[in-house]
Amino acid sequence: MSTKLIATGVEFPDATTQTTAAIIGTVANTFTATQTLKGITETEATSSASTYTIDLALGTLFEVTHASLCTVTMPTAAAGKAFTVIATVPAAWSGTILWSGGAAPTTGSAKTIYSFISNGSSWYGMQAGTGFA
Repeated sequence: MSTKLIATGVEFPDATTQTTAAIIGTVANTFTATQTLKGITETEATSSASTYTIDLALGTLFEVTHASLCTVTMPTAAAGKAFTVIATVPAAWSGTILWSGGAAPTTGSAKTIYSFISNGSSWYGMQAGTGFA
């Protein structure tokens, strides 16, 4: 399983562009003006196990590809966090999720995409689409 975030350059309001390494370094930074990030790619974390626990330290895009049903365990709810799960198999959900429509959606054919967002106390989930070939 691997996740990486690549930023080729950051454009500042004064129209200068710097490499990510030059501005981020090894310490935390606080930006007080609007920043435009260009060239960002996030690689998805994938798992073919029959159970999978979402780890937001690995990124925000996850794909589960087990040969049959995969049980996905939700992370602890944290305000402002969001992630997406692409399931190539039926998924069962472990954890508290407030689903759009009141119940976990049925899994469609082919790939199904689920989106989640948290307000800090709950995960809100929805089936973003189904039947992706």
